[in-house]
Amino acid sequence: MPHRLVPLLFLVVSFAARAQNSAITINPGSECQGLFKSVWLSIDGQMEAAVTGGSPNRAENVPPGTHEVTVNCVEGFTARVLLTQDITFPAGTELRMRLKGKTLELVGKGAWAPPVVEVPAVEAGRGREGPTAAMKKEAGSFLDDAENDLKDLLKLLQDEDDRCVGKVSARVELAREALGGSVSLETIDDTRGRVDATREASRKCGNSLGRDVNKSLDRVTKSLNRAARVLQ
Repeated sequence: MPHRLVPLLFLVVSFAARAQNSAITINPGSECQGLFKSVWLSIDGQMEAAVTGGSPNRAENVPPGTHEVTVNCVEGFTARVLLTQDITFPAGTELRMRLKGKTLELVGKGAWAPPVVEVPAVEAGRGREGPTAAMKKEAGSFLDDAENDLKDLLKLLQDEDDRCVGKVSARVELAREALGGSVSLETIDDTRGRVDATREASRKCGNSLGRDVNKSLDRVTKSLNRAARVLQ
């Protein structure tokens, strides 16, 4: 009997993780209308959807956190960037936004959960197929970017004499240690937690140093989010 619980347990855990993700719907308005024009929506550099100009564009299963959202107007072989903006996605939420000038304006939001998909039960003793080698390689490159940004942050802190530097540096080292784990969502979640702790410690730094630390941590977070999207 116990082995029959394995598929159910996996499905519950998998759905619970996806249920924390978010969605976004963007109305481009009149910024890209025309029979031969289309609106392309990208998140963290990866294209999510393309629709005929003027129609709302939508992306789903976006991990919670801050992501770089880019909206392009494409006509033939020419692409024009309408905007690039950092958007914070709350867990389990759909954001409804519209393009207004060079910014995205929030017009509404609501609860969102992924549709329920029936997954064949896993045979006893076989386990679930995980990310492919190619997926791990791509995600690993984003994790390398995150580690390089943390290294650069440590170098920056070495040149500072602010009394908060010691505590912030210690937490940056802990974040680097977390990245030394396997290329997995668990490693990414662990690192995110340590990055958040570093950000909290930096609030006690001077305004100038605090801003520099947060800019570096924003780059780290974007790389972690990109890696997570590849592995999901």
